[in-house]
Amino acid sequence: MDLPRKNVIPSNLLGPLTTTFVSAFPELVNALIVCSLTDVKYLKIPLSLEIEEEYYYLVELSEARLQQINGGGMAVMRPFRNPEKGLIYIAQCDKENNIKKLWWQVALTEPHWPINDTSKVDFKLVDKTIPYNLIQYSKARDRFVIDFHLEAEGLKDHMQLWSFTNFLMPFTELIKTVILDHNPSLPSKELEKVINFGFSKIEINCLHGILEFDYNESLHHTKTELENITNLYYLFGAEDEVEIMKYFDRFANKKLIVQYLSMLRQIIKNKAILKTKVATPDGHFQEASFNRQRSVNLKKIIDNKIPSTSYEDNVIGVLTRIDYQSSTVPQFSLSSTTDDKVYSGIINPAQGERIPELELNFMEKEYDCKLKVIFWPETNGKPERYSYVLLEIKEV
Repeated sequence: MDLPRKNVIPSNLLGPLTTTFVSAFPELVNALIVCSLTDVKYLKIPLSLEIEEEYYYLVELSEARLQQINGGGMAVMRPFRNPEKGLIYIAQCDKENNIKKLWWQVALTEPHWPINDTSKVDFKLVDKTIPYNLIQYSKARDRFVIDFHLEAEGLKDHMQLWSFTNFLMPFTELIKTVILDHNPSLPSKELEKVINFGFSKIEINCLHGILEFDYNESLHHTKTELENITNLYYLFGAEDEVEIMKYFDRFANKKLIVQYLSMLRQIIKNKAILKTKVATPDGHFQEASFNRQRSVNLKKIIDNKIPSTSYEDNVIGVLTRIDYQSSTVPQFSLSSTTDDKVYSGIINPAQGERIPELELNFMEKEYDCKLKVIFWPETNGKPERYSYVLLEIKEV
């Protein structure tokens, strides 16, 4: 079946699903109610009665709609025509009911459908829902799991783009920075592949998600990832400047400071509440929470305590400017192809000497650039500032 590639999302996004209710008359309407490990309910029906491959539509159900559907008071097609969250899923499943591929789309609009729009379903119970426990979830998956739950104005009713671009992805990058710190055994550019890092679940309502990665405890080596994540959650719980600085000092990559401030800024700006927990299969557990007022206090401490900080970062993009003259400091501009940002600054003298021999191409080839980033926090009404030094450049 040919579905739009732009709508493809990770197949493990919904996590493992368990069937809790089945149609009492599947030969008439083969509808199911399935449940995730985090107790999210979905209505599931076959995509078509005529194709051989196992494709299904899934739509999330609120408790109110679950009661109406389950009680026969709502037509089975209504949640797909008018989804509460504004979108539905298409899943390709194997014979064991595991999701192989996953797509999203807006409400179902096909005019012809093997199930009548007025058909209602009588369901019968298959199994009871298992209560959600993060440690049990971690043990069941045998993986390191990080749960986050962001509440903010508007998120309960609509999918907000800012929650993905300004929180979900930056929070993910923060966790990556922490995992890689003091951890030369993990390649930064292939981290996702090496430790199978990714989402097992994302709920649009309140932006609730779970990040996972492999956890292989060793009796002979320090588990760097666990130590780093533990220090991160100690930092999350720190209230005064002595504690905050103590935990910042435990990380070599000071990019963490910038990412932490960015997280606090989004909580403040959107009057949000963040609750996050971490667990491992051996029973390690930590949790932390942030509201707007706490975030304001923490950000004020960090802004006043840290006049500036620097770190190295790699940016992939296309060159838009190179000024190289012997009488001036060489300058560059780089347009990132991953985050749509433009980085402008000076070129390190050692790298600057090589500029004439590199035969650089503008707006045509991508380059992997190592930058030294200097960051100044927001102070006395002045916005935060960045400056950049190009340390190394090589063609992708």
